[in-house]
Amino acid sequence: MENHKSVINADECFEKLPTIQYHMDEPQSNPSSVPLYFLAELASKHVTVVLSGEGADEIFGGYEWYRPTPAMAKYEKIPFALRRAASNVAKALPQNRITGFLVKGGQTVEETFIGEAKVWDENDALKVLKDDFKKGPSVRSITQKVYDKVKNKDDVTKKQYLDLKLWLPGDILLKADKMSCAHSIELRVPFLDKVVMGMASHIPTPLRVNQENTKYALRTAAKEVLPEEWANRPKVGFPVPIRYWLREEKYYHLVKEMFTSDIAKEFFNTDELVKFLDDHYHNRHNYARYIWTVYVFLVWYKKFFIELESDAPSHKAKQPDELVTV
Repeated sequence: MENHKSVINADECFEKLPTIQYHMDEPQSNPSSVPLYFLAELASKHVTVVLSGEGADEIFGGYEWYRPTPAMAKYEKIPFALRRAASNVAKALPQNRITGFLVKGGQTVEETFIGEAKVWDENDALKVLKDDFKKGPSVRSITQKVYDKVKNKDDVTKKQYLDLKLWLPGDILLKADKMSCAHSIELRVPFLDKVVMGMASHIPTPLRVNQENTKYALRTAAKEVLPEEWANRPKVGFPVPIRYWLREEKYYHLVKEMFTSDIAKEFFNTDELVKFLDDHYHNRHNYARYIWTVYVFLVWYKKFFIELESDAPSHKAKQPDELVTV
């Protein structure tokens, strides 16, 4: 097997972000879009078709959030009615790790699991959005329509189904397709073959996710053809160190300039935005995903509605049909 390595720095990522958002067509704030763009660029120098593993986590149960922590697994053995009562009491107490555990432990999966796509707490989102953009549907109203189709399934299956319907097509596959197309290569996803998906749908839940491992059935099958160390290897994502970049003075000022721009003022209460940015910069809280999500939206909007329509008489924001507070 021949490997190729490329190291990308923060300057390159910020410089290419407008181009990445141009190819995405819509604002895509998953930070992994950035390295995926550069990976596709590197691959295009050697091949025209690539195979990718998108879909395996969703259909075989690969995400850690599909299974409870050992502590939560033990707590869930207590009757739900008692946990619900404890949750209601904990909500009225000062919030900390213990009360948060009790609150979550007494809620249904429909109440606690929205999926990886959720970034903004809705109360925080309402602080930064201008009034005209607070009228969209809530995240809960969107996810509930999906959950209603799997009412009688177990919690793991419900989580997988939600990700299959929202996270996979709206994020994972979207960015994989757009970033590969940006460099004229074809990306194929063999795990999403109809036969494979049909087979995966019949795997009992304990053989998908259990306290021993995630993707249990897939890993067990992989041991037949791969070294056990590879088959049991922990899942590794495609992380981007935006948390640390946004605490560097150079990128803090770059983002702050965008957050205080006329474009930002059309959509957001910029004073509130800057508060989140400052709290993150001074290491008081980790608001990296909050900041990145808004920054990406503004970069996208500037690219499509300012730079590509520079001859337009005005770039006054129009009320979208729907704006989800994420």
